[in-house]
Amino acid sequence: METVQQIAVDTDELIINTIRTLSMDGVQMANSGHPGTPMALAPVAFTIWDKYMRFDPHNPDFPNRDRFILIWIYDNNRITIEGETSLAFSEDVATRFLSYNWHVQRVGDANDTEFLERALQNAVNEKERPSLLIVDSHIAFGSPNKQDTAGAHGAPLGEEEIRATKEAYGWDPDRQFYVPPEVEEYREAVREKGERIEVEWNEKYKNYRSEYPDLAKEFELIQKHQMPDGWDRCIPEFPADEKGVATRKSNGQVLNAIAKHHPWLLGGAADLAPSTNTLIDGADGFGKGNYKGRNFHFGIREHAMGAVANGMALSKLRPYAATFLIFSDYMRPAIRLSALMEQPVIYIFTHDSIGLGDDGPTHQPVEHIASLRAIPNLDVIRPADANEVAVLWKYIMELQNRPAALILSRQNVPTIDRSKYASADGALRGAYVLADSESTPEVILIGTGSEVQLKINDHK
Repeated sequence: METVQQIAVDTDELIINTIRTLSMDGVQMANSGHPGTPMALAPVAFTIWDKYMRFDPHNPDFPNRDRFILIWIYDNNRITIEGETSLAFSEDVATRFLSYNWHVQRVGDANDTEFLERALQNAVNEKERPSLLIVDSHIAFGSPNKQDTAGAHGAPLGEEEIRATKEAYGWDPDRQFYVPPEVEEYREAVREKGERIEVEWNEKYKNYRSEYPDLAKEFELIQKHQMPDGWDRCIPEFPADEKGVATRKSNGQVLNAIAKHHPWLLGGAADLAPSTNTLIDGADGFGKGNYKGRNFHFGIREHAMGAVANGMALSKLRPYAATFLIFSDYMRPAIRLSALMEQPVIYIFTHDSIGLGDDGPTHQPVEHIASLRAIPNLDVIRPADANEVAVLWKYIMELQNRPAALILSRQNVPTIDRSKYASADGALRGAYVLADSESTPEVILIGTGSEVQLKINDHK
């Protein structure tokens, strides 16, 4: 049977146009979508997946599959929904990224797959810096009336324009969702190649497991979202204390107790680790030349921090990302994606109340907890004292397909005397009766987090 490479030499353009026509037909049938970009970037997608990406279509979770890392592609089609980008954008993208010390290249024509391949290889060979490929493309390439127009950006092309475009490609305009036999043959060759790649890797891994059984066991636990034995054995219990401790501080103690026995728990803060108490004691900072570090210094980049945490979770690590609750607004899109992708990222938000009067209204979260609770598939957890922090971390660490937002106080809160009030284990139910009445209650006092102490005082 012919190899992928032999088939691709003869059918590259046919495959690329198949991607384009399938995209047009799909958007048209849905009567919604953006056909222009896949029509423009089909050569780019094909070149990347055909020449560089290692994957097995039968197993999208193949551990040795390639991911999109270090190399970024900027589609420079100069079109937005409202019209040409010049309406509101004049930035020199190349100069900006050169100022960041990125490796920058320009590909003058997205359809020049040979040049694109050389540029990608240059990026692969660049070992010290991230790479940006600025690719000039034509939105809705091949469309006689909508190429290089905003009309192809956010709406279907329309049946007549699709017919005209297919004719421009040399396709039968009456066929929809058509995959030529040559492309089907290529597809099957790609499947066989992917299966072969995984079989070869599995054999190598079998040998690795024989030589390094302990490391292999740890790797397998990571892949299965499981935890090492005894990961929770050092989680502390806190004695009753009227003065108490801020839950951000007790959280730091619990985090470090878990981190001692859970090597792939790692994360950091958006330039606020001393305030959020989220450094792992004794661990190095992650960075160039020290990839064993577990403390990440994200800088003042909340959204980027959330995006990085999502990437780590997709790689089966267990990341946490910390900042002040008020700044959750900056990273909301990343939090929402965690929930949509069902990734168990741990978001740690401290300084949770309007008690932060000395910092002024810009630092006082008022609507933020309600806003986070409105995100589907996000567990919002607000412990009332140190022992609830300890109990709820056990719940958080067991999560496999949903993120959690841990809401913590800056100010001290009493460590509740559990000989007088209900066990902190009740927090695992989401809500529980801390102190009951002797008869039918006339008033029910409800609180969460740092406000629970106020309800206890009212109860007294």
